[in-house]
Amino acid sequence: MRVVRRADGYYAQFGLDLERKEPGTYTGNAIGIDLGLKFFIKDQNDNAVNYPQYLRKSEKRLKRLQRCLSRQHQKGKKQSSNFHKTRRQLGRQHLTVHRQRKDWAIKLARALSCVRQSGFHQPRLPQLRASSQKVA
Repeated sequence: MRVVRRADGYYAQFGLDLERKEPGTYTGNAIGIDLGLKFFIKDQNDNAVNYPQYLRKSEKRLKRLQRCLSRQHQKGKKQSSNFHKTRRQLGRQHLTVHRQRKDWAIKLARALSCVRQSGFHQPRLPQLRASSQKVA
């Protein structure tokens, strides 16, 4: 077990030594994937997947929080409680972007592996919604 500190709190991580097997019919089909600049990935059938750009969408809020933090910083003095509050908000916003990116990458990898197994050519990605509700 290890304790990890993130911007929104502490987490306990447990390491288990298990062998995980995915049920499914493996057809042995292979697909070629190209990582690019215009599209995130493109396969050999010209099916392209765009990157959702979570950082670009939240740049406005990050920029505002960073500006507030910079304004509140006092060099050589003890920082105010508002400074620390803004610093925590900025950390949580960065963590949100990090989690959105990671979630999207995992879902994309899962969708591509399902596409490869079933023989379909078009990746079916779930529509990801940006949730504005705070998870407690």
